[in-house]
Amino acid sequence: MQHSKCEKIIRKYFSKVTIISLAILLVMNISQSIQLKHIAAELKETETVSEVETLPAPTVTSLGEYTITAYCACAKCCGQWAVDRPDGIVKGAAGTELVSGYSCASNSFEFGTELIIEGYGNVVVEDRTADWVDERYDGKLVDIYFANHEKALNFGKRVLEVKTYSS
Repeated sequence: MQHSKCEKIIRKYFSKVTIISLAILLVMNISQSIQLKHIAAELKETETVSEVETLPAPTVTSLGEYTITAYCACAKCCGQWAVDRPDGIVKGAAGTELVSGYSCASNSFEFGTELIIEGYGNVVVEDRTADWVDERYDGKLVDIYFANHEKALNFGKRVLEVKTYSS
């Protein structure tokens, strides 16, 4: 007899929880549906493009072999520039927040230049290396930013072909 009372209580409790859960899901679904309707209405109000302009594929130009190194924001890698990091945000010499594995330092290219490093991928120049380091590699250096010293050490030093997009 005791067993059936427990079953009834459990079933009653779970049915309430199930109903509440279903109600929450229904409200979320209705909310998303309303948001989608607003987005669709906004899209209908915008102009439609009758012709699509085909852009030529960018040309990739080899720049030759460069020494590829890695650094992080620690004092060992950045010296005096590691000290002042407002809100812990690491910014490069270009004034933009650095992205681990994507931002790089180089004195050979303008800020914002996207480079293709063979065997690694794309990076963008957002920082500068110290002049004495750049001179050591005759200006053929790309230093990739990583979030921590261990990742930078694991990357190591490599000599790889560097390419860029030409317009």
